[in-house]
Amino acid sequence: MQALLSNRKNQSKAVLYSLKSILETVLDENQWQILDYLRTMDPPMYQHARYWDWVKPWVQAEVKSNTAHQYSPAFRADLELSLQVLSLIEKTEAQDRERQGLQPQTQEENATVIEYPENDGGPKPYLLWDLQSSERLETKVD
Repeated sequence: MQALLSNRKNQSKAVLYSLKSILETVLDENQWQILDYLRTMDPPMYQHARYWDWVKPWVQAEVKSNTAHQYSPAFRADLELSLQVLSLIEKTEAQDRERQGLQPQTQEENATVIEYPENDGGPKPYLLWDLQSSERLETKVD
């Protein structure tokens, strides 16, 4: 899984094929424990709550990048692959919400911060403080 994250810039096609294989396995063979495992892995960096949180935004960025260069045959093939992976991600998310008995997400919910239940087995979210408005930074106890 670390290889996917670290090679997403210089070997994006290999990462997309890997994600496609993982998502097809989850959907075709009902291997939801794979998705559950990815969801409960520690995050790769502070900006994500879970390992899986970087995947969809990265694929969306790949779609946008490949769309801008779609007139080149190489980018056109990459665009098709990235669109397939994005549709698999959305299909997986929809089936997973249905499997868990949750309501489908609205467009407004897609744009908000991801919130996970406390008892899903994943890592606890990082606590980030608003340091600029903190009065405690200005005073020092000797």
